[in-house]
Amino acid sequence: MKFNWLILSTKLSASIHRVIVALMLMGLAACDDGTNDINEPPTSPVTVKQPVKAVELPPEFNQYRDSLARSERNYVKVIPEIATDLQPTDSKFRGQAFLPAGHEHPLNKDGERLALLAQINWADMPSLPGYPSQGILQIHIDPGINQHHVWGMNSYRGRPFEQAAYFQSLHRQDYFKVLYFPHELVNGPVSDAQSAYRGDDMPITGPMKLHFELATEWVNAEDYRFAQFVGQTDDEFYDQHEDLGWEVLDAFYRYLMPDAVAKIGGYGRFVQEDPRTMDMLDEDWLVLLNIESASVGNEDIMWGDGGTATFFIRRQDLANLDFSQVAYYWDNH
Repeated sequence: MKFNWLILSTKLSASIHRVIVALMLMGLAACDDGTNDINEPPTSPVTVKQPVKAVELPPEFNQYRDSLARSERNYVKVIPEIATDLQPTDSKFRGQAFLPAGHEHPLNKDGERLALLAQINWADMPSLPGYPSQGILQIHIDPGINQHHVWGMNSYRGRPFEQAAYFQSLHRQDYFKVLYFPHELVNGPVSDAQSAYRGDDMPITGPMKLHFELATEWVNAEDYRFAQFVGQTDDEFYDQHEDLGWEVLDAFYRYLMPDAVAKIGGYGRFVQEDPRTMDMLDEDWLVLLNIESASVGNEDIMWGDGGTATFFIRRQDLANLDFSQVAYYWDNH
């Protein structure tokens, strides 16, 4: 389990976290940057797995139950498993990327090859309103770390720090690429450039096949939409209830967190904080893909020190199948 600001006595603010990351990067430099509304339930009958709660909502928070229940959303739980027989069009973490005829492997801004992080064949997934039902999505990142990026996430050096500018920097696909191939290409001839590329250093250590399950969740205090339903930001909420003690607050946190290694849609999950802010609500940034740190068989998913990675997309861009402005963010303890 990951902990966030709930560990009140040892909380690191996001600004301190960014300073630490910046110092790490300075050291590296010295040594050498669908159309439906998913906020509504599906219109056609589907089987939705209700969340199995390891804990109950602490009675101290019963006053918020109705508000939290109004936040219920569907999402797709992504379940990875070790696999050695992956096919090019399978949904997967790592492994061989599908490439249609006439397409080459994506490169970073310096002309160096990127490595496949995730491939989602939307036809494998249960229907999630607002998200594609066919075609293949791929996310490629730059393996390793240098002064310009950390596993493909752009380093931000703006001074003074500005949240809007920081989030905008996360859109720049210099060291990561998000590709979409429509089903016509998926069913067509493949490129002669097909080959697996492991990469030098990746947060996911080996190939995994992905399975999917439709589920529901309530908003958690990490997501920027928490205040819409509860009427307070996460910091305000926990400051108000701090006297309840860590165990009660932790039980509240765990009650709202689904048990998922990875997910599509629903609410965001973070170690430090959501890079989206309340003044971005009108832009309606959605979770395209979230990947947690976890062990899967004899392989690992490890974002730094037990972190999590999220790819965001605006609802309108998703409806237009435009993945050119996807934002990529990861953080850790």
